[in-house]
Amino acid sequence: MEGSMMVAAALHALAAVLRKRHPAGQTEARTAPVQAALRRALDDAGEAAPIGAALELLVPFMRGAKGPAAARLALQALADILETESPVRAREVLQSPQLLAALTACLRSSNPDTAVEATLALSRILYYEECAGEYLPSDPDAVELLAERMLGGSPREGLQAAGCSVSSPHTSMALVQEASCAVVNISARLVIGAAPRLEDAAIALLWASPGAAANGTTLLARWLIVERGRTRGGRRLAERGALAAGLAELFKRVAAALSDCNGDWADAAMRGFGLAGAAVQVLLATYGDGEVRQLAALLKALSSAVLAPRVLRAEHVLRAMRSTEVAEGIESALQKVSDAAERALECQWLQRREQQQQEGQQQQGRQQQRQQQQPTAAAVQAEDELVCIGRSQACAVCSKTCADGATLRGCRGCSHLTGVRYCSQACCEAHWAKRRHRRLCEMAQSCSDLLRLIHRMRSIQVEGEKTG
Repeated sequence: MEGSMMVAAALHALAAVLRKRHPAGQTEARTAPVQAALRRALDDAGEAAPIGAALELLVPFMRGAKGPAAARLALQALADILETESPVRAREVLQSPQLLAALTACLRSSNPDTAVEATLALSRILYYEECAGEYLPSDPDAVELLAERMLGGSPREGLQAAGCSVSSPHTSMALVQEASCAVVNISARLVIGAAPRLEDAAIALLWASPGAAANGTTLLARWLIVERGRTRGGRRLAERGALAAGLAELFKRVAAALSDCNGDWADAAMRGFGLAGAAVQVLLATYGDGEVRQLAALLKALSSAVLAPRVLRAEHVLRAMRSTEVAEGIESALQKVSDAAERALECQWLQRREQQQQEGQQQQGRQQQRQQQQPTAAAVQAEDELVCIGRSQACAVCSKTCADGATLRGCRGCSHLTGVRYCSQACCEAHWAKRRHRRLCEMAQSCSDLLRLIHRMRSIQVEGEKTG
């Protein structure tokens, strides 16, 4: 109780300073001592201490009663209050209609500085899943707004690559970073409806200069792939040409960075490797026997995006990896993936097979168009996000779902990635005789080595961070 009273007193002191008229440009300097006192009071009170009605002292300033500088400082105070490991204070904000309305309005402010501080405060509310679940229904456009904030920092070539015609409403990379962090904090099930818009933002930002923004966007893109996994939406993102092109652009910038630059460039590379690995996993799990050449083209593009700039030989990247052996292993594995994909693309039998399939699909598509009306774009999009795809849990040759009462055996070379299963050794040999599976298995095995090394790279990084 005493701690709560100390925080309330600090908020009263802050409000008193913000109410006063200060010379131009001196508001922040005059407010700094009371902001520091508020932070000390918050530390002394403990993370779970409630604030109470004193929180609403910030509302008039957040509404702009004393100008944008005071609004920004009030939002900073709110973010400081919410910076805890306990959801108690986030719930207090959600239970105050006036405070919540003021925060929602600040999120939509045309002033980038105000929007940055409001987004930071919101991010700390969304950190708790139960609080996010309560806030988002009250502000259903919030995730779309965050995606728009992210797109605003994208360079023109990034917007064009992602197929966006949206003009940039701002150029604040700080706002991009906070919006990205806010989105990543939200549980996947709460943002699935806005995933396509978030995809565009993440891909477009791959063209931004590496640094905090690039780190956030590679993390978000990987998160979107991993969380949706073997769904149509996950496959759609993994197979987008703009994703491979964006990664190529990102690695090009990382490789060109000076060796004595800050760690943001190297961190962007580490997360870029993770993003490429996540895309590879989804592609292998969702492409079937009849799509081997399409899969090969996508794997070729992803591996080339990393290999072409020679980013794995950059001094600052090797330093961040903490293992030259792993870097050389990843480069070698990527080359094997590229070579395996190239062999599949050059296979004349697969080329003829693909041409026959395309002709059959075109004819079938014309028949369906005559027979029934096409579903709306919105319906297709909803289906994309919800429907899981991939191989059936049956023998790849005869379609049996069990073998004499026993479970099916997996292909020794690729089942852990592709899900290929057989009911007998005879079916296994028959499938291997088909050149398309031979090429698929070869690509999957080379990708398996790559994914193992990327996992090892991340483990080394985590251990290094723990030991300092």
